[in-house]
Amino acid sequence: MNLIKSIELEITGLGFIVYSPFCTAHIPEDENYFRTGGFDNPSVVEKQALNGGLVGVCTSTPGKFIFEFYYGYPNEELLSYEFRLRLCAQVKDNMLCIRDLYELLEWSSECPEEQIVELDDGIYHITLLSCMPISGILGDNQKILVFLQALNEIPQLRYNGVPTLC
Repeated sequence: MNLIKSIELEITGLGFIVYSPFCTAHIPEDENYFRTGGFDNPSVVEKQALNGGLVGVCTSTPGKFIFEFYYGYPNEELLSYEFRLRLCAQVKDNMLCIRDLYELLEWSSECPEEQIVELDDGIYHITLLSCMPISGILGDNQKILVFLQALNEIPQLRYNGVPTLC
């Protein structure tokens, strides 16, 4: 496993978003897209996640999360992690962003450079793996492994509402 990038993200709400900026180009600056985009409605969040657009993920808690990005799929040993989730994302302009979900409350199209993963354009199957931190407190410097596998088409995924990792 070769680490692509590590990103520390302070989550003030209950989750994060993953997206390529072309998926958010229609959102006006300072818009409360959490409300107008329907991110307060689990079925809307589910639909976005299924098409790999602006993907919202519930962590069930605020806190500090450390995302480690890798290419490919995780090995069998890693699949024993307590928390597992599969997503997809469409990437254009070689950019995949990860941000606090609550940034949708007052949208800014500027994604901090340290929260951008550079990838080839395409469709990616994303596998998220995590476990309870040593402290026993979700969000306490919690590590999330992110595996990125290029695909030819959007995979068939199923959720029951908001994709939830923890």
